[in-house]
Amino acid sequence: MKKALAIHKRVNSEELSSDDRLSDNPAISLINERSKRGVLPPQALATEHVQAIPQRHELIAFLDWSKRILKNVTAALISTAKFLFKSLVAYLKRHPGHSVLFSLLIAVIALLVVTGSSIQRQITDQQMLDQIVSELVIASKHTRNFELIQTEVRGIREFMRVGAPEWSQREGIKAILEAAKEADLSLEHQAVLLATAEIESGFNPVARAATTSACGLFQFVKATGAKFGLDQADCMNPLLNARAGVMHYLDNYKKRVEPRIKGLQGSERISRMFELTYYLHHDGPLSKNPSNELKAIVLGGIPFLFRSKAILENAEKRRNEAPTFVNRFGRQLAHLIRDARSQKLRG
Repeated sequence: MKKALAIHKRVNSEELSSDDRLSDNPAISLINERSKRGVLPPQALATEHVQAIPQRHELIAFLDWSKRILKNVTAALISTAKFLFKSLVAYLKRHPGHSVLFSLLIAVIALLVVTGSSIQRQITDQQMLDQIVSELVIASKHTRNFELIQTEVRGIREFMRVGAPEWSQREGIKAILEAAKEADLSLEHQAVLLATAEIESGFNPVARAATTSACGLFQFVKATGAKFGLDQADCMNPLLNARAGVMHYLDNYKKRVEPRIKGLQGSERISRMFELTYYLHHDGPLSKNPSNELKAIVLGGIPFLFRSKAILENAEKRRNEAPTFVNRFGRQLAHLIRDARSQKLRG
């Protein structure tokens, strides 16, 4: 009996000391006071609510501190900007001649930056285009050489079959890339167009079929060319033929190809794009049942498809990594300033 009374007394003592520790917390004291006045319901004194109160106070204190720091930093930056602006205005008022020279200098620098950036971008784009074209010509399996003087020996048909000399292929490839750029096509679409033209004409702008009216880079027959704005008389114009090729490709892609490649990614996607669009380009609506011969032609064009895509991607990467005119101008200006300071110190 005495042992039981001792245990009961110890438990009561522990509960009391626990309550005393909780009551030392000012937040809990406030809750107790409001609860006694009937401001808070009894459940507000639950343990989980009581334990969360200090954490909330710490978070609020941290947010208040961050807000004050941000406010002070912003005020300091604004004050610094105002001071610099006022100092500049005061200097220009004291030296009006300098203000004119300063304005002219700013205008000249701005003009240099804008003009230089435009020229630099054009130079970079032209260099990238030349490199892309050269690499695509090397990758083409239809590059062949002939001389105009050999026309009498080989006949005019020799110059109108698939394939052409490098100088002629370059014009065909440039036309396709320009037409694709005008249509804002992705690198995937550009690679598919290039692979299609590689099969159809070997990038020979004057290629012509022996038994049909098909001619040019994408071998348009008269009716199909007219549908996409290409007159038969302009069939061998590389840029006009390429523009019609882009329109024909997009028409087939949006209507019949895009719904069939949803969910595909990576190499599987671009391979399927090329396969379906080439069937449509070659056979039109009958492409649902391509012949084994046509399937073999598409399969043979896959390596050039992926090579074209890699060439375009590498060129895009080089273009993005190329230094801009602003960077070049800044480095050159810093170099001139360092040289001027060095000469002044030596003098």
